[in-house]
Parts: sequence; C-alpha cells; structure tokens
Amino acid sequence: MHKPALFFLGGIFIIVSGLTAAMIYLGSASRDYVASRPAQEAGSIADQAKMEQVYREKTKIIVGRFWELATAGRTSDQAAVSGAKNDLLALKVPSKFKELHLKLVLAADKLLVWLSSGEEAGKKESLAIIRKAKSDYDWLN
Repeated sequence: MHKPALFFLGGIFIIVSGLTAAMIYLGSASRDYVASRPAQEAGSIADQAKMEQVYREKTKIIVGRFWELATAGRTSDQAAVSGAKNDLLALKVPSKFKELHLKLVLAADKLLVWLSSGEEAGKKESLAIIRKAKSDYDWLN
C-alpha cells in the first residue's frame, strides 16, 4: 500500500477510536447525572424558595430605583440607571420569574435610550413596562 493511503487509514482509525471513547465516557457521565438527580431535587426545593425570596427582595429595590430615576426626569442619571441595570443582570433568576426579568431589563434599556437620546417615548415605554410588572407582581409595590 502507498504511504498516503496508510496515513489516511490511520487518521480515520484514530478519529473513529476517539469518537467511540468520547461516546462511552459521555454516556456513563449522563447516567451518573440522571441517577443522582432525585437526591439533588429534594434538597433544591428549599434552595429554590430561598432563591425566589432573595430575587423578590433585590428586584423590588432595583425596580424602585428605576421608578425614581424615570420619574425624576433628569437626564444626568444615566450612570445610576446603568448601575441598576447591572445589578438586575447580576441576579440569579428563578425560572418562574424569567419573563418578568426580561421585561425589567427591557425597561432599563428603554430608560437608557431616553437618557442618552432624550426621546420621551423611551421613558414612557419604560414606565409602562414597570407599571405592568407592578400590577402583575404585587410584591414589586
């Protein structure tokens, strides 16, 4: 056989062997994960409740800051809104509040647009999103 053909066959053999080993390794790792999952879920119910409580407390404070900054009407508060948005993005979000979280980030973005461009539409949209969130989630009030 020619040398290039031997190199080609050797390369194919190495690739197939590597893929087979990876499939075997990853297959056993996923079985271990599934086997340990029920034990993890039992402990995570308390963790989930704590995470929700922390999220509610911190989000309420951040939404209050957004509301104050939006209603103050000062365009010099861009750094404060940006900081509040970063605080919001740093939160660990429970799955049942993901939609709310996205809306609040959108409200922060619209508020930043208003602060940077001066367009009143951004401010009005931001306030509307916050009002809707407060009506949907009474704990934000």
